[in-house]
Amino acid sequence: MLERKNISPHIRFKGAINIDSLSDQQIGPTCGFEALENIIELCQPAYRGRDLVRADLIGRAHGYNAVDRAGALMVQCYQRILYDYQIVAYWYPFDHQQVLLPALSNNQGVLVIGDAHYLNPEAYRINPSLHAFVLTNYYTDGTGQVIQGYTGVDSNFSFQQRPEQFVQGQNYWTSEAIAQAAQATAPLYRGLSVLVTAGRIGWPLTARFYRRIGDGVLQPVL
Repeated sequence: MLERKNISPHIRFKGAINIDSLSDQQIGPTCGFEALENIIELCQPAYRGRDLVRADLIGRAHGYNAVDRAGALMVQCYQRILYDYQIVAYWYPFDHQQVLLPALSNNQGVLVIGDAHYLNPEAYRINPSLHAFVLTNYYTDGTGQVIQGYTGVDSNFSFQQRPEQFVQGQNYWTSEAIAQAAQATAPLYRGLSVLVTAGRIGWPLTARFYRRIGDGVLQPVL
């Protein structure tokens, strides 16, 4: 578990909440495209609600020769496509205290390349299962002091089957699951598995974090 007190006290912004409208079901191996679309929608209000994956991103990536034989977007092109949408982003090594938590608290966009088997072993039976997904905030225990995990978007799960996983389109994962997923793929990308936007996102709904209350529901702490 992680302690909230370890997040820099100089960070005064908030992470995104209620991001269910961002979630689109991927078709084929398009998780990279969908994750980039999520980042674009978080950062650029003009593109929200549009199917950028099929309207632009897939064709754009083919123009860059950045689509592999399976139809997946090559990770090396993520930054270039975001830059086309006036979004600067940088790759970082996975680290809870130095990368993920400061970025989310500072309302920056966070995309992770990970092994999805660790996120949901029942759904991702093949190990490794390379996957791109987006983190939007973190959640704590009932005290609000101990960080237990993260919320975000997984394009393979545009809705949740179980009520305890709260709002439609928004997923949550434990800190341990995220760490295992990101660290499993890091060697493939020179240790860099987390893409963080340089600027803050423009999502209108924010909170400092989610707090798990007695019945297991995650409640935003404004």
